[in-house]
Amino acid sequence: MSGRQSRESILLPVVIPLGILVAIVAVLFLFSRILLSTSHHAATGVALTVAASVLGAATFIAARPRVTGSLLFSMVAGIAGVAMVAGGVAIAAIGPNQPEGPTAPPVTVNVSASSGAAAKGFDQKSLSFPAGKPVKLVFANHDAGTGHNVYIAASKADASTPLFAGTTVTGPATFPYTVHPLAAGTYYFFCNIHPTTMNGTLTVAPAPVGGGGISVAARNLAFDTATLKLVGGRTNTIAFDNQDPGVQHNIGIYKQAAFSNELFRAARPAARRPLRPRRHHHPRRRRRSTPADRCGRARRPRGRW
Repeated sequence: MSGRQSRESILLPVVIPLGILVAIVAVLFLFSRILLSTSHHAATGVALTVAASVLGAATFIAARPRVTGSLLFSMVAGIAGVAMVAGGVAIAAIGPNQPEGPTAPPVTVNVSASSGAAAKGFDQKSLSFPAGKPVKLVFANHDAGTGHNVYIAASKADASTPLFAGTTVTGPATFPYTVHPLAAGTYYFFCNIHPTTMNGTLTVAPAPVGGGGISVAARNLAFDTATLKLVGGRTNTIAFDNQDPGVQHNIGIYKQAAFSNELFRAARPAARRPLRPRRHHHPRRRRRSTPADRCGRARRPRGRW
């Protein structure tokens, strides 16, 4: 055996498997690029088409009396061609895969129960949710030693079949509920333990286009939340509910706690002037002189006294 034949007999058993492995990796990588370029449903159709072509080509080659290298190369090239054609058809018919945008965080809404809430009710008599979006409902129970919860129903008459049932929280404690998206409309929220006193109205309205919605309430000269989470790079909507009668409030956003570098400040509504009673001016009536007056004037002496 010559030196060339001996080298071939040593190298071929190594080179051929490595070459086949490299070809398989290249085909799989290119095929994955095709699948990632199409939508989810189109990728499933392309994968099934390529799998069927692989089975068909393997069946054809297995039926041949002799398998040659050119036949294997033709099989790989044919499968790659089928994958490219199927991917191109899928992209042309359905369109390329659109990357999903960043998921906006759920809107945070706060509800609280003060001491004696079983008789006084929730601190908030009305709540606002955006329609079609999940809501993080933060329930702060300040009623020590007493358990309360938050339920949501379509109406007061449907309280027995709530749409959302929150976990009972024994105060003092705070618990965040995750409320699934609700359709636009008016709902009824209540405490399942004290439903006759702890209840209110929930309004679900479509959120403004292009921004998230945040609800803030002012009660007893304080906000109901100490933190606001805004979505960066987009417009945010803050729904402000002033529950202090006769007291003006607004919301300002600053870069520092020293109220420097103001970023946003909502305009404060003008104070209403109290209505004053309207005065009616009556013309003075001249008093008619009596004969006694005329007589007195007549008898008054003239000159100096």
